[in-house]
Amino acid sequence: MGVKVVDFKGDGNAWIVVHDQRLSRGRLRKYVGRDWKAAKLAASHIRVKLAANDLSFVNGDRPQAEPLTLQQGVETYLRERTAFGTMDEATRRNYERLLVRHVYPTLGVKPVTSIRRDDLVRLFEGLLSGSADPGGRKRGKATCRNLLAPIHQAYEWLIVERRMAGLTNPALRLGKLLRETVDKKKRVQPLLPTEQAALLDATRRSSPRYHLLFLIALRTGLRLSECFGVQWADFDLEARTVTVQ
Repeated sequence: MGVKVVDFKGDGNAWIVVHDQRLSRGRLRKYVGRDWKAAKLAASHIRVKLAANDLSFVNGDRPQAEPLTLQQGVETYLRERTAFGTMDEATRRNYERLLVRHVYPTLGVKPVTSIRRDDLVRLFEGLLSGSADPGGRKRGKATCRNLLAPIHQAYEWLIVERRMAGLTNPALRLGKLLRETVDKKKRVQPLLPTEQAALLDATRRSSPRYHLLFLIALRTGLRLSECFGVQWADFDLEARTVTVQ
């Protein structure tokens, strides 16, 4: 009898393996994925339950062979993760709330074997543009990522643990399309000469101890860490230069 967290297939994914005569086959394997911390925490909870003769962590519901819809597959996956202790109840409820609102109305009844990458791309494009919302409200990329996560994980679970033959994950590599892109150059707004003069005047009067620090930063463009690292020997007053080492 025992509970272990192992890399069952040597691919870096965590599996929880339970050996106990009270189980139907004397053992139980659960696929967790890359979250080894969650797997180890769940394993410790299972040990406590086994000691108390509590087998509630064993979820006997198996996904239907065919046709299994997207909603059935994702909901079964989320229930099993929660029952096994690798996902907290609040996270599950948040995922389900978003899925019920944005995914299940259009893709929920489709078999998992029929959903393609293009289906998910169109879904997210509609959410981002507002065309998928009756009121035309646009959704952010963060919302789309929160929808993508359980779908991606559910497919991995169906493929790896439930061994659904011929099933591929349509959510693979979609995360690249939902990353936030920030143009840092456009966001930088340098101070105008008049603003620089006002800042230096304010520091000279209110914080004379830090006046030189602000002066160096404004005149040289050094990073804050570089400003703190400058020594008097680094200044050449005649050449009006400073050496950064």
